[in-house]
Amino acid sequence: MTEPTSLRPGAAGPPSSVSALLDRSAGVLRRRWAVLIALSLIFGIPAALLGAAGSLPLAGTLGRLLPTDGSIPAPGTVGEAEVREVLTGVLIALATSALAGALASIGAVGAAWVTARHLHGLPARTADGAVHALARAVPAIALSLVTLLVLGAIALVGGAVAIGVLALLPGSSPAAGGPGPFLAIVVGVAATFAIIVLQLRWAAAPTLVALGDGPLAALRTSWALTRGSMLRTAGLLLLSGLLAAIVMTIVGGILASLLDGALTQGIGVASAGELASDAIVAILFAPVTPVVLTVLTVDLQKRAPAA
Repeated sequence: MTEPTSLRPGAAGPPSSVSALLDRSAGVLRRRWAVLIALSLIFGIPAALLGAAGSLPLAGTLGRLLPTDGSIPAPGTVGEAEVREVLTGVLIALATSALAGALASIGAVGAAWVTARHLHGLPARTADGAVHALARAVPAIALSLVTLLVLGAIALVGGAVAIGVLALLPGSSPAAGGPGPFLAIVVGVAATFAIIVLQLRWAAAPTLVALGDGPLAALRTSWALTRGSMLRTAGLLLLSGLLAAIVMTIVGGILASLLDGALTQGIGVASAGELASDAIVAILFAPVTPVVLTVLTVDLQKRAPAA
């Protein structure tokens, strides 16, 4: 089985426009939808079950403890046992969410593999895609952890510096103004900007890892590939995300209205129909982002200068 792991530079020329990349992505989704959905089901159904297993107990606990009118529970109604129950539910939800996220990362590898093979004119079977996704599972999860740690560290440091500025400088009240609140806002904006820049410069890393690179090598290569293409990358991700969100909202609303009549409601924060429709929509649209990122990565590498 020939693997398109080496998307070598070659077709020098102007970069493809955002509309061209969107059209190419739509073509992949249209022509390879069966394999993409099959892979999404293979990894998405266990992820959805894990998510439900973790969230339903917590939702049930909160639904039992919180008043139906949205008010604060009366004093004495929430004791130590109830607090332990809520904390246990939170820990279970976090653990299952982490496992579901790992499965989603593995599924994204399969979608990237299918897209890369399609763009190279190679066949892509569901079984081969699943095997490849499992083979690249550890690097894909490692990449997710590295990026999460880096971006989370920036957010935490930015928040800590902003709080320190508010505490140490005069004019600490945001309502009153002064140098403290102003500098805190500057720090917050700078941290947010840094996170956005890193996300854009690392946009090609998931595809590179899916096709054979290690996590750190993928981050370095992605940084080099996206040089000078930040606005195009941002536009592509923004437009594709907006279009997907619109379609997902419409499909999710229709599914929720249909499923609410068939499934039992009143399980806590959301109805059974809403939870089921959210899971179905998430599985159906999971391939969109990896397909778009792979189309972008292939375009970037084709136009990269030869080493």
